[in-house]
Amino acid sequence: MRTNYHQEFYRTNAEISSASARSILAVLLRIYPAQSVLDVGCGIGTWGRAGLELGLKTYRGVDGDYVDRKQLLVDPAHFSAGDLCQPLVLGQKFDLALCMEVAEHLPAATATTLVRSLCAHAPVVLFSAAIPRQGGVDHVNEQWQSYWAGLFAEQGYEVYDCIRPRVWNRPEVAEYYKQNALVYVDRQNAALGERFHRDATETRSILDLVHPSTYQIKSDPLRWPLGAILRHLPAILARVIRNRVFSR
Repeated sequence: MRTNYHQEFYRTNAEISSASARSILAVLLRIYPAQSVLDVGCGIGTWGRAGLELGLKTYRGVDGDYVDRKQLLVDPAHFSAGDLCQPLVLGQKFDLALCMEVAEHLPAATATTLVRSLCAHAPVVLFSAAIPRQGGVDHVNEQWQSYWAGLFAEQGYEVYDCIRPRVWNRPEVAEYYKQNALVYVDRQNAALGERFHRDATETRSILDLVHPSTYQIKSDPLRWPLGAILRHLPAILARVIRNRVFSR
């Protein structure tokens, strides 16, 4: 679990997460005007606050008990502590489920459980997870986008690549969302399927993509922008500490 996600980490990442959320959700909500959202792995609620500002009526965030309630950007009454490695049973359905750069922090053995939990609570899922060698704090299951698409397909959900083409060149969106954000829709909901086929005209046949910014960051750290340095600093420090401890 994401036990190294401390207060300073959330403060450092809040600005880029919020800007990314506003941009991406604005695109999605034009295609699919959801009114209620479940945010799995919500952190301090940057995506929830952005969604509420864009007109969502109902929000519920779920994350580990380690999240400091004083840091929440949404009403604490709408936050639930839970173990994301276990099936979620919330007794409530939502129009939309979010899971943004969370799945890579959970053991591979729990990947299907997470996907089932998302599909059990909403007919549409906005999902983003780190690709191999993307790097970050406590990443234990980095997988290509097609891996997750396969797990969603097992649950009867179709993948739509309607976000990435529209935000690929937007400077306010973090590079990992640009390359990883995909939408999954329940195949049994014919009306939703028609909506996405009709309105999500930007589609791609290739799911496994690396954004140029990610490539640049990984290949030449000396050229990292300040925001990228701050985002990767916890992982860099953790790696240095581990190397020093185990090299003794």
